[in-house]
Amino acid sequence: DQLIGENSSIQIRDYGSGQSASAGIRGMGANHTQVYWGNIALNSNMLGQSDLSLIPAGLFSSVLMSQNAAGNLYGSGGIGGNIILSDVPTLLPQPTWKLVAEQQLSDNLNFSTQLKIEYSDSTKLIQTKFLTTNAFNKFRYVNKLEAGTPVLRAENARFHQHHFMQSFLFRINEKKIITADVWLTDSHRNQAFTSSNQQDRALRIKTSYYFFGKYNFTLAYLDEWLKYSDENVNILSNSRSQRISGRMDVFFKKNDIWGKQLGLTFNRNSAKAPGYTVGAKELDASIFFNNELKINRLKLDILLREEFRQRKLSPFLYTLRLKALQDFPFKLELTHSRNIHYPTFNDRYWQPGGNPDLQAEKAFHWELNLAGNPSIENTESRFLSLNSQISLFHTRLNNRIQWLPTDAGYWAASNVKRVHSSGLEIQLPLKLKLNDFKFEWKNTYALTHTIDRTPNADSFGNQLPYVPLHKWNSTLRMSFLDKISAAYIHNLNGKRFTLSDNSKPLPRYHTGRFLIHWNPQQNLHINLSINNLWNVDYEVIQGYPMPLRYGELGVDWVY
Repeated sequence: DQLIGENSSIQIRDYGSGQSASAGIRGMGANHTQVYWGNIALNSNMLGQSDLSLIPAGLFSSVLMSQNAAGNLYGSGGIGGNIILSDVPTLLPQPTWKLVAEQQLSDNLNFSTQLKIEYSDSTKLIQTKFLTTNAFNKFRYVNKLEAGTPVLRAENARFHQHHFMQSFLFRINEKKIITADVWLTDSHRNQAFTSSNQQDRALRIKTSYYFFGKYNFTLAYLDEWLKYSDENVNILSNSRSQRISGRMDVFFKKNDIWGKQLGLTFNRNSAKAPGYTVGAKELDASIFFNNELKINRLKLDILLREEFRQRKLSPFLYTLRLKALQDFPFKLELTHSRNIHYPTFNDRYWQPGGNPDLQAEKAFHWELNLAGNPSIENTESRFLSLNSQISLFHTRLNNRIQWLPTDAGYWAASNVKRVHSSGLEIQLPLKLKLNDFKFEWKNTYALTHTIDRTPNADSFGNQLPYVPLHKWNSTLRMSFLDKISAAYIHNLNGKRFTLSDNSKPLPRYHTGRFLIHWNPQQNLHINLSINNLWNVDYEVIQGYPMPLRYGELGVDWVY
């Protein structure tokens, strides 16, 4: 979650070190951000979202983010956008063994170890990854509930996580490849500032078959357990969710003018929880068609999707993207899409409060992107690159599901919200190369105006809770001879409201992080970071103070 929050305009909703974290994109909710492992959805069918604190970036070689309409290719529901996790294996011409060991520790008494063992040759790859984190998590924070607001060490915040991932790739011949992945997770954590505890376990299996460069079949099985307990209020809750997923992609490349992709997906979801009177089950399927047309100096991408869920056909979903292919030093792109997000099992079946008659949330999205890439070069090995991008967007979301208190004393789900989200995003990276010296200054700014447009609501015209109007990230990095580099990352998060009437704001906050990366040898990497450099007292979520200044040391060794 730190990687995503510091390098994009995505808002991370974080409950503190080692606690739950989720992503909100362009003012949308956490359940409007879909997380995919390759092309398999990871979002819980009970809650509709993924806990990013249980998905370590170190297990993957690539973490991609697509916003709004760009996510329709993977599936529906990503009204805000998608996060795609992948690890692209590489077959080597000669038999090669590789061992990577990483050790990280912090002055909060947190320890993390990762091992990767890999064998590769021209026909197969076998890769094993272990990641374990044991954290006392004794971070310092400001206690605003005591007189004098003393600085204390966190209690009941300990956690540990263990991940095991086994991957195989076999090239049967020049045109056929089969892959298989197994991912096991075991996590135990105390909920900081409470007396509760949570245990998460998951088994995820995925296999894919590629042949002739035109066909791809993927089959996956996900099984997740969650146990929540709080002895002080006598709560013990066990839940289990399962998913079987399948996907087929067929690719056609007719010529330089016309190319297309056809796909089919299916999912069988089931869940059991104390709040369900009976187990919840659901089947869904979809068919999609992705076509690319090039006409003169224009390129048109057309994505069409139809889904069958809850025994009904969805509204016709689509994405239209028009690109100008002119020779100017900038690129222009227009996008329009229609998306849908279905209610979760909890929204429909949890008792009391679930509503089986809930409608799906429906969204329309418009976006304008302008990007440029001017560069200057000369014969003295100097290079200057300025790659800027400006995005204007507007999303209309109807039938948004919200849980509200009832006269009977419990909360219930209903389609009550109408939301409009409009904004501006600017990316301005500057790169300079002078012989062996490299300099990079990357800036990302987001203006997100997400307002309640529900007719006759008291909150009409107000900014939605926990959506900052302004967010700015700036990274200044310098490196020499690719041996040593230093970076400073500065983040600004604007004022956020905690209530829909906008009466109680959380103040804006600035944070800074300083990093040093040193390669004394080609196979040895040493990293030092100082987090919350300015020792800022802040909260992302009200009532959950974030850690004050702390340091981390990491050592990576490759054999």
